[in-house]
Amino acid sequence: MYKNVTFTSLFFFLLFLSKITGQNTLPTETWNAASNYTFMYYPETLAGGTDFHIQTNQHFLAFDYKRLHLKDLRPIKNPTPEIQAVRETLDFLPLLEDQNLFSCVLRYQGKAYKLVEGPSKPGDCQLIESGKYFQRRNLINLHFEQGALPVETALEIVSWPDRMSFVLKVTSKTPLNDITLEMRTKFSNQNRHQVFQEKDQFFGLDAKGDGFLYATVGTTRTKLEGATFISTKSFTKVKKYSEEALQAMD
Repeated sequence: MYKNVTFTSLFFFLLFLSKITGQNTLPTETWNAASNYTFMYYPETLAGGTDFHIQTNQHFLAFDYKRLHLKDLRPIKNPTPEIQAVRETLDFLPLLEDQNLFSCVLRYQGKAYKLVEGPSKPGDCQLIESGKYFQRRNLINLHFEQGALPVETALEIVSWPDRMSFVLKVTSKTPLNDITLEMRTKFSNQNRHQVFQEKDQFFGLDAKGDGFLYATVGTTRTKLEGATFISTKSFTKVKKYSEEALQAMD
């Protein structure tokens, strides 16, 4: 039976909401989220590239699943209606240079091993759910640097209209004690004008005060290191922390 070690982090709460006015006999707030949307797509053919994009009425993400690069993450300040957004050509939102904003590390017995390789097959970049208000992908068969523990690793990327989460999952057939999993997320270039912390919340904003709020769930430790948000979780007894993490995901 597998021992599951699961590290969860909930990131990217946007700091602004769309202003939507409902016109009906029901209370106005009933319709506040009706014009929200999400969609996910490949900018190239499956055979021609390894990127996928997630776009909502509040943020945009570009991710290279093979290299595990978060290439771009930005807020969308003036969203177009959904019916127009899904018909836009790819050049309506020019991609920035690959910023490589995301990385993961496994620490064990005094050594650090970086997660360096994503799925080699398109089928391992699994599409789990895709709908108007929710997008979910699960990347399997990921690999740490040579010399790391023989573990199975997956990365789940989830998006709602106003937030995202990244979940790193590590599984071993044998008990693993005293390990630490670490996620590092750089603030994108446009959201480094104001970088600060308030209690357990971390902010990366542009010159106009728009941007993202970074946070985690559970017993994860967090800190800022320059323009990088770091979240870590240590496991002394795998079974105990596995049960806690799985409950937190439900």
